[in-house]
Amino acid sequence: PIDETREHFHFPIRDLAAAWDATKALEFANRLLLLHASEEESAAVAGESEANVIRVQKRLRDGIKCTLLYYTSNLNSIIRDEVEMMGTTAESILHLKEEILMEPPTIAHSALLLLGICDSFRSSSVIERDDDDDDDVTQLQSIVDGLTRGILSKQLKNGAFGIEFCGSDNYLQGIEFFPGEAMLSLMHVHDLYTTTTNNMPEIILGNNDPSTTRLAILPAMERAFRFYSNHYYTRDADINYNIWQVLAFAKYCDALNYDRTTTTTQKKEVKKYILDMCHGICESRSWKHQLRRGKPFYVNLETVEIACGLDALAEGIRIAREERQWEEGDDDDDDDRSDTDALATLAKSFEMHARNALYFLEWSVDQAVPDGLGEGGLGYGGTQVFEQRLDVTGHAISALVKLRNISVLLP
Repeated sequence: PIDETREHFHFPIRDLAAAWDATKALEFANRLLLLHASEEESAAVAGESEANVIRVQKRLRDGIKCTLLYYTSNLNSIIRDEVEMMGTTAESILHLKEEILMEPPTIAHSALLLLGICDSFRSSSVIERDDDDDDDVTQLQSIVDGLTRGILSKQLKNGAFGIEFCGSDNYLQGIEFFPGEAMLSLMHVHDLYTTTTNNMPEIILGNNDPSTTRLAILPAMERAFRFYSNHYYTRDADINYNIWQVLAFAKYCDALNYDRTTTTTQKKEVKKYILDMCHGICESRSWKHQLRRGKPFYVNLETVEIACGLDALAEGIRIAREERQWEEGDDDDDDDRSDTDALATLAKSFEMHARNALYFLEWSVDQAVPDGLGEGGLGYGGTQVFEQRLDVTGHAISALVKLRNISVLLP
């Protein structure tokens, strides 16, 4: 407004996204506590006291828990006589209630809720339960299963996902965001099941029958890959499409590495798709012609595009490195050496752009107005954004953690 007042409007989809993003901050806080336990790494915590980290950790955990419990208590259950893509009958699927969302429920709402639930367990059991009472884990299992089935039920015969649960099967609506978010959530559910440990409730979807929910995820992703990769190569896709597709299919690519039925050709196709989209991010106007040219052009950039892009680019760097190592271990002929050199060049290009993004994000933190909405986060940028945004901050934290895990640009 002209009088420079700041107002906050409630958007449930932002609540759901914020809970997921907060899990990334919680994971980072957990890592800081581990660093505090190591004298050799004490310099890496940037002077943060252990007590302060614990306070932040508790606030994050409480916020995530409240949000997830509120939305998981507001679900619609629908019995479908037949869900064709699942190969099952009379299965219950879940989606959020329209009156709670203040808009028609979509696969994006379900996806963000699933992402928050899955990642909250990786961040040390945000949703707690009594060891002597299995009711909570049974209820959670039912919620995860129902939301996952809901998303899978929206997959069409062409491999694309319909967007609205109560509307038409328009699969082009929000194609830049919604399908990528949905597929990423499916892969997080798949990953959660395969990595369940003693520190997390056991999430078992269905039973060991071939038609269980989890076993339907990879076939669904294969069908989706055929559609969305073809869409990318034959249509004009913007940078947001690239970002969410990379995040989703990087998880799928990891799962294929452990799937004995997957051929080498399939894996290469998925990796090529991911690397091509990462290259597309680097070649976009913002990244190539503004970010790369340094501080004089920073004012033209939107922080959300750079933070989310860096989150995806970190996956591209990791996959390019892994593929290069695989090629180096293969037969040593001229074609293999050429592929290895090309992958090395691509990885270095991605790393250069990632370094530029880190410089910009560091600059962006310093631009927040002292009395702006939020404190300590990212979001301020360009000529329209004057507040800190949890989604931007969450993706930035995710990117930093990924880059540190693969020892890129960060100690």
